[in-house]
Amino acid sequence: MNVENTRNQIYPNCLDLLDNLPGVVYRCVNDDKWKMLFMSEQIHELSGFTSEDFISGKMAFGSIIIEKDLDIVREKIRKAIEQNKKYEVTYRINTADNEIKWLWERGGKVQILPDGTEILEGFIVDISERKLFEGKLKQSEQKFRSLYENVPIGLYRATFKGRFLSVNSAMVKMFGFASESEMLNNPIRDIYVTPSHRDLFLQKLEQKGILTSYELFVKRRDGSHFWVSLSALVVYDEKGSKKFYDGHIQDITEQKEAEKKIKESEERYRVLTENVADGVVLARDGKILFANKSFLSIFGVQENDTLEGLQTSLFVQEKHREEFEKNLAAVQEGSAGQTVFQRLCNTKDGREIWAEAHANVILWQGSAAVLAIIRDITEEKRKELALQEEAETLRRENIRLKETSRCLYQLSNIVGKSRPMQEVYELILKAAATNANVIIYGESGTGKELTARAIHDLGARSDKKNIAVNCGAIPENLIESEFFGHKRGAFTGANLDKSGYLDAANGGTLFLDEIGDIPLALQVKLLRAIEGGGYSPVGGTEIKKPDVRIIAATNKNLQELVRKGLMREDFFYRIDIVPIHLPPLRERREDIPLLIDHFLERFDVHGKAQKMSAEIKEALVNYDWPGNIRELANVLQRFVTLNKIDLKGLSLRSIAPEREMAELQRAPDQNYYEIMEAFEKKVLVQALQEHKWHRGNVSEKLGINRKTLFQKLKKHGII
Repeated sequence: MNVENTRNQIYPNCLDLLDNLPGVVYRCVNDDKWKMLFMSEQIHELSGFTSEDFISGKMAFGSIIIEKDLDIVREKIRKAIEQNKKYEVTYRINTADNEIKWLWERGGKVQILPDGTEILEGFIVDISERKLFEGKLKQSEQKFRSLYENVPIGLYRATFKGRFLSVNSAMVKMFGFASESEMLNNPIRDIYVTPSHRDLFLQKLEQKGILTSYELFVKRRDGSHFWVSLSALVVYDEKGSKKFYDGHIQDITEQKEAEKKIKESEERYRVLTENVADGVVLARDGKILFANKSFLSIFGVQENDTLEGLQTSLFVQEKHREEFEKNLAAVQEGSAGQTVFQRLCNTKDGREIWAEAHANVILWQGSAAVLAIIRDITEEKRKELALQEEAETLRRENIRLKETSRCLYQLSNIVGKSRPMQEVYELILKAAATNANVIIYGESGTGKELTARAIHDLGARSDKKNIAVNCGAIPENLIESEFFGHKRGAFTGANLDKSGYLDAANGGTLFLDEIGDIPLALQVKLLRAIEGGGYSPVGGTEIKKPDVRIIAATNKNLQELVRKGLMREDFFYRIDIVPIHLPPLRERREDIPLLIDHFLERFDVHGKAQKMSAEIKEALVNYDWPGNIRELANVLQRFVTLNKIDLKGLSLRSIAPEREMAELQRAPDQNYYEIMEAFEKKVLVQALQEHKWHRGNVSEKLGINRKTLFQKLKKHGII
């Protein structure tokens, strides 16, 4: 059978119209399978099957209907046909892609064939999207209803004639009704304490169309009163007329009671603060909320002047205002701001005062504020500043005295107060006053180079160069070139002209350390140069005559070298004009404490080294120091760095036993107890000096409690 011809026979000349309708037009036999006689092509878009599939009998339309819906559809169609009515049914189908779709179908009986067969004709539309929307709408309505019933705030809808249209459970419970229906059956006026409250509420609602946080005093079903916060919104119909109003109500009785108590407390607080002598100020967000009379008096403000709303930093000096405002904000926020602080302020009447504030955070009218107690501390501050200035003056004077004392024991960078060192200082000053050549004798590490530098720095050539040369460190084949310089090409490797030490020191000082190591050949040429005969650079012919002062140093016996022929006699006498002999450290032990303090201050720049005990200092004084000052400096630098003394042969005994015994035997007429008393007093004084008279540290060091220590100090007359 040609399906297309069949379709033309049923609906001749209108297939294009039917196939382009938004739904499916069908004609079928009313049997169990609804055999299709005609079906528009839209069935393919709707189900995925073609009209040919159903018209040709390849498949029945009932076979794509969900089985659970099939019997319902049949029953509805049967009843409609029996009553000769149109039928409307909705059902689900399985598409060719196994997708579930909802269909709506409207149809009816249009013809009965001679053999009694009933012909149905109808229209099918895809309503899947509508069904999906209806499902979501139903879920939304259920969620809304659940929220409406379970929200702890009263929700309502009411007419302007004074009836509730709907209320939720919270509303029913709030007003003490037994059920929703009971509340709906009561007029709205029953919840108002006075009718005028309702009239005023409706008047404002009609004027504005909306009210928010409108406070009312209302009553429950049992007549008890309470406060509520009410919000309402007018709902209009299509014509713009008022239909009803929706709103919500919240019980604020506890809040109102709290506000009442706060207000009463604030009033009591105001009365209290007006009668205290200290200034009291309350501030929030940097602005004054309240200030008592004492505050006004402190800052020279008239009582009739108002400070409310002004910045709290108004009276603080301008350069400190930003820092003050940040601190006040930190206090209010509860972070790390200072709660006690002092500021220099300017009063309104032009005075400069110091004010001290003690600030705390309090709750004021529902939010944080800063309450500060203010005192005028101008007099106390002036006394404090005067004492500080006096202490600073004394400190500077103490430093100056220490520096003056230090100058007595120090010349240039040389430290020492012993008799030998005082003699050395005298020779240095005399040598510095002349231009004569100087020879410095001393063991290794005694400070020969420091002495030479002091003579140069204190002399007339101090603004010129001071060239130091270690004669023993120069290779013999280069020594002449190093002293006199050389010309380019003078020897292999002499690629450029080079100046020597004499050139470099011209006009200044040439310090020749270890002069005993200079070869005899160079002594001749050097002697000629310093005696005015001049010199020529190696490989050159030019005669140079330097203006150089010679300061030499040695740890050798130069006269012995002369006797052995290792030094020219004329050279020796040319340099040995002003001899200075530096004593070894073992011969100037009284300088060791000064040197210890000097080097510790020099090395411990950050003040982190441990304190050196008196025992260690005593041991350092008793040591012979073969390396002299250089060795002492190395030991002290090691002490600062490693916090320990490590020196072979160094005794850590605080006082040599023979010294102790000698001191104890100085008074033979004393008995045993008197000797012990004297020794105890000495030990106490020594401990106090060591610990800078800190009794707690002395008590701990000596192993006696403070009370016992105090008694002993009092017994010996130390305090």
